[in-house]
Amino acid sequence: MRMIWSLLLISSLLAISFGFECNSCPPGWVDFDCKCYRTFQNPLTWMEAEDSCAAHGAHLVSIRDESDSEFLLVLANSTILGRIVWTGAFRREYEKHFHWTDGTEWIYPQKVPDHPGDVDICLAISYHRESWKSLICSSRHPYICQKHSGFE
Repeated sequence: MRMIWSLLLISSLLAISFGFECNSCPPGWVDFDCKCYRTFQNPLTWMEAEDSCAAHGAHLVSIRDESDSEFLLVLANSTILGRIVWTGAFRREYEKHFHWTDGTEWIYPQKVPDHPGDVDICLAISYHRESWKSLICSSRHPYICQKHSGFE
């Protein structure tokens, strides 16, 4: 019995020392990994979509790893009628590398489809094929916004 109490005490102290809880997301937003996500059906250009997200205190979605990607595929599949959604990834015509609008370091995906021509390119997710699409940023698609939920 003493051992159980010791383990409970240690577990509690570790949770207090290292743990945190995420704040809840605003109505209409979905929580995942201390971030809030919201899908928008109205097709916009990539820049219009980023501006719309900014009006909600957010950015177009950044995808850090496979778990983010899987979550977003499920979210898009369940809430968006279109087949392609904008992400926050972009590459200017004179650059070689993609960037995320929120400044997240680019580590995922490692390979992205290239797009011929000297134009600005933005990345979208084709959720029905579970693949990335390099598109001209002026095309119109639904989009997903993301913002931090904060911590308690």
